[in-house]
This record gives sequence, structure tokens and C-alpha cells, in this order.
Amino acid sequence: WRILTRHGAITPQPRKRPKSATKRFVFDRPNDCWQSDWTEWALTDGTAVAIAGCLDDHSRYLVGSAAAAGPGTGELVWSVVLAGIDECGIPSMSLSDNGLMYTGRRLGFETTFEANL
Repeated sequence: WRILTRHGAITPQPRKRPKSATKRFVFDRPNDCWQSDWTEWALTDGTAVAIAGCLDDHSRYLVGSAAAAGPGTGELVWSVVLAGIDECGIPSMSLSDNGLMYTGRRLGFETTFEANL
């Protein structure tokens, strides 16, 4: 984010910090839990991109990251997890938000991400 901002490739937005972000936790060992998330961003020329990442909770090692033009997809977030599995092995558990890339539970269906897990 800092590099893209410095080069004028994105429009900076004010930092937002959820209240829950002040409570810290860490799993005991690498591969105990991976955290996955993605965001949509607009470059300064208006191009929409999706950025996905997966982080090992214990070490804070970025096991996978990818960006693609257009809106985020289940294939994008799953490709990031697969890249991490190829490099680090299979995690014991996965943690994500309740976005439609990750779960369809509230709407009564299973996403590709859930089925692959």
C-alpha cells in the first residue's frame, strides 16, 4: 500500500481500525491457523483490482498473495491458499471473515472455498 501510494498508483484512504483489532492473539505453532482476506482497490486510472492474501497466524509469514484485474473471485482467494499449501503444507485451520468469497452459510449454499477446504 505504501509503495503504491508513494508512486501515485492509488488514492489514499483514511486508516480504519475496527475495535476488535485491539485484542491480540497468536496461535502456538506455524500452520496452526492461516488467516485469509481480500480487498478490492481502484488504481488511480480507475482500474479495479482485487488483492488477496493469506497469512500464517503464528509467524505472520505471508504464505500467499495475488492480485488480479477486476472484481475478486473465489478462484483468486483459493489460488492464494493453494500457493501457500505448495510452499508450507496444509494448515490445521483457516480463518476468514464471512464474505461471500469464503462462505455462503448465511444464504444457504456452500462456496467453492468451503468445498475445497
